[in-house]
Amino acid sequence: MSLWNTATAIFDGLEKAYDVAKKLKNAELLGVIADLQLKIVDLKGESADLGMEILDLRRQVDEFRVKEDIRSKVVLGTDGYYLTESVQGYGNGPFCTYCLDVDGKLVTLTEYHCVRCAKQGGAE
Repeated sequence: MSLWNTATAIFDGLEKAYDVAKKLKNAELLGVIADLQLKIVDLKGESADLGMEILDLRRQVDEFRVKEDIRSKVVLGTDGYYLTESVQGYGNGPFCTYCLDVDGKLVTLTEYHCVRCAKQGGAE
């Protein structure tokens, strides 16, 4: 059971306990249960925040893996990087050495100029 589902189940149980305490007119128990319900709400909020952080970290790892995959498929030529294997969406090269080395971006050189960083011949 996920943390979210567990917290929801606990919250539901506390609602039932709250109803029983209300029928018994036990003010102290009502206060304790209300405090626990607030803590469960906080826990669910933290769980949602952690879930978002995990998704962001997974996205970053995926981006890193893509960059490393591309990096493993390039060789340096006289006028920039060239692919040794095909990568979907890209020609064979030449690619800007600066953009790949600094930003991890595979940018095709146009007439030996980089349209992204404006360097000539991919030279740094």
